[in-house]
Amino acid sequence: MLTVAGLRTAAGMWTDDPTDPLAAPIHDSLAGLPPLFIYQGGNEVFLPDVKVLAAKAEAAGTTVHLWIEPKAFHVWVAISGTPEAKAALDDVAAHMKIAN
Repeated sequence: MLTVAGLRTAAGMWTDDPTDPLAAPIHDSLAGLPPLFIYQGGNEVFLPDVKVLAAKAEAAGTTVHLWIEPKAFHVWVAISGTPEAKAALDDVAAHMKIAN
């Protein structure tokens, strides 16, 4: 669904510096963040960066809940009628109940 070339073009419309942490949080220290809940498609271009982001956040002391849906594409959780999205949304709800 997304390509590296397309993402570079879009990034160029957003910022002149793709390493600016405001444009790409992966370039921030990630210290002091609240717990992160990341629901990632395993079949999309962001997966390597998301794994780095999660590891970097954990190394900075942040609790990270990383759910990788192996065959999913970008924004798969938004397709709420699928069993995979329903399971992920149920997971979000369960964590919200625990937090309250």
